[in-house]
Formats: sequence, structure tokens, C-alpha cells
Amino acid sequence: MLESLWFKATYVGLFKSFIFGLIISSISCAHGLKAKDGARGVGRATRNSVVASFLMILIVGYFITDLFFREGL
Repeated sequence: MLESLWFKATYVGLFKSFIFGLIISSISCAHGLKAKDGARGVGRATRNSVVASFLMILIVGYFITDLFFREGL
């Protein structure tokens, strides 16, 4: 029982890490490519990408955890 729980938690953790990496990199690239106005625009784009990534990670993390542990996958 404990071994299967450990495997499931490890699997979910690895899956979530992969998804979070995709989220952070795609949001950061999108904001970075839209940056204008020199260094000030880069700073703004960085701040916006950090905030957007943080919010998306909270939302997606909730749904992934709910999916895996509610459905018993």
C-alpha cells in the first residue's frame, strides 16, 4: 500500500514539474518576445511573466492534483 502511494506521489510530482516547466517557459517567451521600450519594457515583461506564471501554476496545479487524487489514477 505504502509503496504504491509513494510511486503515485512521485509520478504526479514529476508530471506536475514537467507541466510547470512548460507553462513557465511558454509564458516567459511570449512576454519576452512582446517586450518593447528597451530595458524598461524588458523589466515590465519580466514582472508580467512572473505574475502570469505564478497564477497559472496555482490554477493548473490545483486541477492536476484534483484529477490524479480524486479519480484514483
